[in-house]
Amino acid sequence: MKLPLRLTAVALLLSASQGSQAQSDWRLFEETTISGTISGVVQMGYVFRTTSGNLYEVAEPIVEVVVEVMPRATVLTNGEMYGLIVEGFDDPILCRKLNETSRGRGAATASGDTPAVIESRLAGAFEGFDGDTILRLANGQIWEQSEYYYHYHYAYAAEVIIYRSDSGGYRARVEGVDRAVGVRRLR
Repeated sequence: MKLPLRLTAVALLLSASQGSQAQSDWRLFEETTISGTISGVVQMGYVFRTTSGNLYEVAEPIVEVVVEVMPRATVLTNGEMYGLIVEGFDDPILCRKLNETSRGRGAATASGDTPAVIESRLAGAFEGFDGDTILRLANGQIWEQSEYYYHYHYAYAAEVIIYRSDSGGYRARVEGVDRAVGVRRLR
């Protein structure tokens, strides 16, 4: 399928950011909307959830400060990576897709009995990350922070997405916190 002129220009930008990928390798994957509000800093590791059920993690070193409510997004793919053109953002964003299914909550399974993507809520109050934070999920799972990161943020029953990272471990993205943090499952 031939891309419209604007998407062709974006494909060229994405190709340049990846180095060797040719512009013709990029094709339209979906036109969708980002769920909820994006408010604050978007940087490497930030996770977008779309109304179509897909989860995308920012896979390039960017820092963008935005406030957008349910922005429209066009998603391109080259078969390996995904480029998101999000309303209100200055440039397209290079991402990796976290879930293998377009709908469903964590249907794809990694090794063992822990799914590649887990979507739940925290059971009770959350007061941010302090280096050894324990995350108790409403689904009964318990996770422990495995990398140092300090960020205070109070929330009650916040949404959390836990996903397998490229390095083989897991990362947790808690609603209201701008970045994902390394975690390991305790139970």
